[in-house]
Amino acid sequence: MTSDSHQLWVYARALGLTHQQLLDWYVDDHGEQAPHSKALAWARSLINRADDPELAQRQLRASVADSESRSWAPLVFRLEPAAHTALMARVSTDRGALPGDVPRSFLCPGHYLDAALCSGHGSPFEQMAKAAVLLPRGRGTTFSVGVSAHQVAKTLAAQFPGEAKHAVFSALTTRFLNRLGLHPSS
Repeated sequence: MTSDSHQLWVYARALGLTHQQLLDWYVDDHGEQAPHSKALAWARSLINRADDPELAQRQLRASVADSESRSWAPLVFRLEPAAHTALMARVSTDRGALPGDVPRSFLCPGHYLDAALCSGHGSPFEQMAKAAVLLPRGRGTTFSVGVSAHQVAKTLAAQFPGEAKHAVFSALTTRFLNRLGLHPSS
């Protein structure tokens, strides 16, 4: 059972979720009485549908929840202009869809960037980095992101120095926004 529990934790991290968030989702989908022995196969199937908008929405909600429960710190991102524009437009659209009693500051760009970095482990980083020379330079913008996103950014900076890391940040952001689909987050 320990190995199943560990594998479930690994799947949760690969999906940009905590172990508990993944288990909660399993219970939401299968009911309180669902056997936990089936959770591993279910989580494995999620990995195979990583581009599912529902998964992206859950990753975004997990990021928002994480921002309330742990310390986040600023990190400078230099996104290419189209990625920055798309990010800000999506934040604005999603803020407009929030219920009236939820403050607009509840949802911010850092939530999307955190989710993009934490859920982008399976992305073709090298292809993204090779595209760096094709991307226009963006301006540096500081957003707060979680500890996990900081660690991913540090790893990417070591793997892809200079302009390449910014191309990867832009590509991960664009990929995550595309995964969210056209519907505002809920």
